Amino acid sequence: MITIIVFQSCSLKKLIPEEKYLLKKSSVVDAPNDYKDDLRSLMKQNPRRRGLGISEPFVWTYMKLDKGKQTKFKKGLKRFFGEEPIYLEYKLVHQSAEQMRDFLMNKGYFRPTVIYSIDKSKNKAKLTYKIIPRTQYKINKISYLIPDSNIKEIIDNSIDSKIIEEGVFYDSENLINERKRLAKLLNNKGYYLFSKNNIYYEVDTSVSDGKLVDINIVLNNPTDSTKHKIFRINEIIIEPDYSISDTIEKKSEYLKDKKFVFRNDYINKEVILRYIHFKKNDVYEIDKIKKTINQLSEIQLFKFVDISFEEINDSNSNLLDCYIRLTPMEKQEYVFETELNTTEETKQISTSTSNRYYGMAGKLAYHNRNLFKRAVQWNLGFSGAIDIPSNNFQNQQLFANYQIELNSSLYFPSAFLPKFISVKDEAISSKTAVNLSYYFDQNQDFARSTVNAAYTYQFNHPKIKHFVTPVDLSLIRTHLQPDFKKKLKEYNNVLLDNIFETHLLTSMRYSFVYNDKEVNKNHYWRIRATIPETAGNIPYFYNSITKGSEIVTDSTGFEIIGVNFFQYLKFDVDASYHYTVSAYSSIASRICLGIGLPFGNSASIPFEKRYFLGGANSMRAWTLRGLGPGEYKKKEDASFEQTGDLKFETNFEYRFDITSILKGALFVDAGNIWTLREDEIREGGMFEFNDFIDEIAIGTGVGLRFDFTFFIFRTDFAIPVRDPSLNLDERWVLKGSTIKDVRFNIGIGYPF
Repeated sequence: MITIIVFQSCSLKKLIPEEKYLLKKSSVVDAPNDYKDDLRSLMKQNPRRRGLGISEPFVWTYMKLDKGKQTKFKKGLKRFFGEEPIYLEYKLVHQSAEQMRDFLMNKGYFRPTVIYSIDKSKNKAKLTYKIIPRTQYKINKISYLIPDSNIKEIIDNSIDSKIIEEGVFYDSENLINERKRLAKLLNNKGYYLFSKNNIYYEVDTSVSDGKLVDINIVLNNPTDSTKHKIFRINEIIIEPDYSISDTIEKKSEYLKDKKFVFRNDYINKEVILRYIHFKKNDVYEIDKIKKTINQLSEIQLFKFVDISFEEINDSNSNLLDCYIRLTPMEKQEYVFETELNTTEETKQISTSTSNRYYGMAGKLAYHNRNLFKRAVQWNLGFSGAIDIPSNNFQNQQLFANYQIELNSSLYFPSAFLPKFISVKDEAISSKTAVNLSYYFDQNQDFARSTVNAAYTYQFNHPKIKHFVTPVDLSLIRTHLQPDFKKKLKEYNNVLLDNIFETHLLTSMRYSFVYNDKEVNKNHYWRIRATIPETAGNIPYFYNSITKGSEIVTDSTGFEIIGVNFFQYLKFDVDASYHYTVSAYSSIASRICLGIGLPFGNSASIPFEKRYFLGGANSMRAWTLRGLGPGEYKKKEDASFEQTGDLKFETNFEYRFDITSILKGALFVDAGNIWTLREDEIREGGMFEFNDFIDEIAIGTGVGLRFDFTFFIFRTDFAIPVRDPSLNLDERWVLKGSTIKDVRFNIGIGYPF
């Protein structure tokens, strides 16, 4: 590898045009610690440090392929495996230095110096910007100069919300944000024509010996008036099926003081009125306008939502006509997807053999965005899959595994809550989802069918979404093959019996999703949590009254409609943190915690709700459901999937660019699952606080991501580092690993 890089470096020199210098590196030195990254981002010429700091092989590849006729094949290779060279341009170097100087002045360094130096060696160059910031000024005094007495009163009453403070370092960004705050404040008080351009600052640095600054915030009056005008809304005109190319004459109709102009009855007008948060004669408020736009957009019925205002043609008037133009999406949509796959399954219980499966899957979906003309979304989907064992080709048998799923869901554009429940926060939007699905799975061991019905409320805030599911019902029926049933009896294990018995789940839960990702922000959190999910309480309460109490030991006690039901409590948290290191690299980390507690009618939580690890999105050095629990060592004849009542997992991934499309990753995964009670056939699987650190599994590896913009195709190569199923002094296994221990994973999108 080193020889190849040296050869390419020598060959690269021959490809550089005469009188040009290939820029190898740009750097910033002596910058204030808080602003190093900001100053680096201002460099207009900054060669990418691809991969792990290696760039020349990719530049060489690009320049080599750039020679001669440019075919589609060559262009594709350049995009995947090449890096466009950056040649030194003095004009851009000077502009970068000026922008760095301006940036420092905006951060309170009013007398900075930026010096750049260029180190040339033959036809290559290194560029260095040296920062001399000098003293950073603090704000001494802030004064508001407002000639309009009405506006002055509003500003004075909001002074506790001001963004700039005396005694802190000067920062022009805070001044800009204060202008925005003041403009928004007045826009919400009816001052439609007031903008941030009516505000300017006077900055005085002569008040001290070069360390303090005074700031005057001036709010100008209009040039044609002594005071600003407060506006009210006059007529509201709504076009629910607007198109910029409309030429035909439209009908008009008034409803609740609002004028509708339309071609046809595309949507029930009452639905639109529900999301308009202002009416005729209301004082103009920008927040109500934005809330209306957001909520009309969130019902996912319109491609474009535009609200504009026009002043009445009267110089003495303070009225505004409001135009709401809604461009609808296509009402119906069909989606068809197919895929081919291959998987390797561990030993079947009934046959005690391993197998590789070749399969195909397909999905047909129908989407209606405007059912009943009330913005109700209806999704109807049918999917199926078939997996054929490789030995069937040899035996010329037709037996295979089948999966079939039928799903139907309705999404209503508001929460249908009981009348005694009211949502007072006007900043949120809401939805109601009703889901009904049927799933059937047949394999060599058993056939299982699941019928599910759920009812969910969704409440949206700017950064957090709340989900309340008061009803989630699932009926799971399983039919066992004779050989499998016989083998299962030999284990005589409660957990395995519960996995395959017919049972009913009657659950309810609260969950939320938090995401603070913003534009121009180099770090953000994404948190998904269910706190809590519980099941079986109502049936258990009913049975307790009608049948009396029972003590549950090894299985469920009560039944409802002749079927066992589970009773449990679950808590789950999945939190990930993403940090952008540079324009071409980032760090992502995740921690997952979960616990399921059976109680009342159950000795264990149902199989569908148990925890597992492994596979393409989890502990990648282990197969799906192949890790744990605890330090349990899987026996040769035990082929059931590994699950537990408790989960801990953490992941760390360093992501970097290789080319514009091909990305790389280095990752470490750690975690395990445990049971909360001793399992006689999985010895060592129970969680014990004093031992759990020694039972953490660790895996590591490298990955490639092919970024096609609309989706990411991912491959990961992982290998175990620490295996808790081995003896305590043998668990660090990386040193003795071979190529056979590397596990290959394929996925769509990032793992977290």
